[in-house]
Amino acid sequence: MSRHIVGVTLDNLEHLPKKCRHCVFWELAPHLREEAEQFGQTDFEKEAWVSSVLLEWGSCGRVVYLDSVPAGYALYAPPSAVPRAVAFPTGPVSADAVLLTALRILPEFAGAGLGRALVQAVAKDLTRRGVKAVEAFGDASPEPDSTCVIPADFLRSVGFKTVRAHDKWPRLRLELRSALSWKEDVEAALEQLFGSVSITSDPSGLPFELKPAGSLFVNPSDVKSGQTPATLNDIPAGSYQVTIVREGWANSVSTINVERNGSAKVQGAFAGGTITINSTPQGAAILKDNQTQVGVTPLTLNDITPGNVSYTLTLRSYDPVTLTGRVESGKTLALSGAMLDPDRIMKQSELDERPFPVSEASPELTPQQQSEGGTAVISLVVGKDGIPADLKVVNATNPALGRACLVAASKWKFKPGSVRGKPVKSTVTIPFKLTPGG
Repeated sequence: MSRHIVGVTLDNLEHLPKKCRHCVFWELAPHLREEAEQFGQTDFEKEAWVSSVLLEWGSCGRVVYLDSVPAGYALYAPPSAVPRAVAFPTGPVSADAVLLTALRILPEFAGAGLGRALVQAVAKDLTRRGVKAVEAFGDASPEPDSTCVIPADFLRSVGFKTVRAHDKWPRLRLELRSALSWKEDVEAALEQLFGSVSITSDPSGLPFELKPAGSLFVNPSDVKSGQTPATLNDIPAGSYQVTIVREGWANSVSTINVERNGSAKVQGAFAGGTITINSTPQGAAILKDNQTQVGVTPLTLNDITPGNVSYTLTLRSYDPVTLTGRVESGKTLALSGAMLDPDRIMKQSELDERPFPVSEASPELTPQQQSEGGTAVISLVVGKDGIPADLKVVNATNPALGRACLVAASKWKFKPGSVRGKPVKSTVTIPFKLTPGG
């Protein structure tokens, strides 16, 4: 079977196992992870994290394939990009090290040496980038289905050494060679074949910068700059990042591969984006940055400068709604908002925060009612001031008990539910269960 290992990109992120694509154990702080899981946005957060690290630091992972079938992966990043690292009792990660957060081989490919191969690929990538060491938090007693923390025994088996012991979460370290071996130096030299790069833009006359891609430390002599259009010759074969700058627009950033005796081309396109804005109900006024009215919903805006945008929708008898997003070149950003009627009674499913009681009252029962016990369910509307209204007996063991519980519920006080940070009216159901003789 043929084996090859490539870097993790947004294009092959989907090749990670589904459970891992949706896991943000390392990428988010614990409380933010819980929110992402609650709202079902973990896959989006994972993609955003990979995108951010790729852009700001470079390659952050490796995927291994057997006969073009994904068989495993490894992820790594600077400790500052891994919020969960600070939660481990054996932290912090050393300042000269990169943190290996995840490494997993799918069960059907276990025993083929792929884990060791991935570690070697990670070490080779980071050695070329000038990193001195890789550290990882190990799981000293992993559960059978645990995949978030790498087993400590595996790390030791591939050369990691314990730098801070712990019964559960030891921190381990793998020292990287400060320079490539002579053989690898020769191979690298043979690979230093040259090509050219042609850089253009619309409009022309824009500043650009070309530098090696995926490098933690870049030699200033390897950085080329100028104005478009330009042709750069005698560029060593390899991967490069080209950035073209236009004032007022998001930078045009491209990654290219320069091949032996080849010519790579980069076109900096600064086409505007499109925004569609709608509301329910329609006919809302649209204010850009809450200042200038640009129309009413529904509305389509063309040739908008890429970047972050903010529009506020206003409609008589409804609360304003602010819509935000990011315009991308050549793409359409769809913004839509549901106008909030401040006097409508909201369902629990519509609330950002549900109401909860801040003071309660128990029903006043006769001795006979106390001895008999029973149950009752009271429905009510919690007002924006937290005061109950429209109280009704949904069901009760007997009418007298229902009336007593209704009176008790009327004395409750609540913190009201909210939508977009504003208090709203919402329905609440209160169950009463009274133990006989209690």
